[in-house]
Amino acid sequence: MSLELVVGDAEELPFPDHSFDVVLSAFGVQYAPGRERTVAELVRVCRPGGRIAVANWTPTSAAGRYIDLINGAFGLSSQMLSPTAWGDSAEVRRLFAAHDLDIETGLGRIRWEFASVEDCVGFFEENFGCAVTARRVLAPQQWVALRGDMGLLFSGLNRADDGRLVLEHEYLLALTQR
Repeated sequence: MSLELVVGDAEELPFPDHSFDVVLSAFGVQYAPGRERTVAELVRVCRPGGRIAVANWTPTSAAGRYIDLINGAFGLSSQMLSPTAWGDSAEVRRLFAAHDLDIETGLGRIRWEFASVEDCVGFFEENFGCAVTARRVLAPQQWVALRGDMGLLFSGLNRADDGRLVLEHEYLLALTQR
């Protein structure tokens, strides 16, 4: 089996209609700006009888709260603009219902462990697009303040009491058959 990685726009996938037996997004499509258009593309490239699966952070998860914190730094506070709307089962059902598809949903959790809050913040600022972008475009004092807010958020969500940082990230898994 070979794997080919293709970079593309989730709202205009570079594939013909009915190209895939399985269409999967793990924490990706939630960042596309147009949810309706993105779902239309997922459905378009899935063959009849194929499966579509998407996993997205819930609004109340550690990751969801982090995303909303970053969005707040840019003045984007509306839940309907947030990527975490993809983690709301009612919203995902609405999106797929427009294509006459019923969706099954369930919640899952991912546990991340770090040596400290500072290690976690450093990991996020180097590896997560939201923080990488914020660090690049915010004024230095705004970034320092946001970085501090990230540390406070993660500290408040910490499940460990031994100096480490343990975060549980809840996600919504949504599955449908075309």
